[in-house]
Amino acid sequence: MSELENWVSVAEAAEASGYSKQAVTLLARKGDITAKKIGKPWVIHLPSLLQHKAEMQALGDRRHDPRRNPGWLESKRGK
Repeated sequence: MSELENWVSVAEAAEASGYSKQAVTLLARKGDITAKKIGKPWVIHLPSLLQHKAEMQALGDRRHDPRRNPGWLESKRGK
């Protein structure tokens, strides 16, 4: 089995997940999914992205609740 088997381009990840390319790139930059930057483009670990999507769908409206991430409010205040 190739070690690159589960790694895809941002465009392929966006198509497979239903997210936009910009959303996939943002998740990669934030470290919310497993991704590597090879030169300029990102390479996305597709199982990581699909797991993230499933977790967000399971949370439903709570995914936007800042209390899920206690450090969120402090970071917005600049502390």
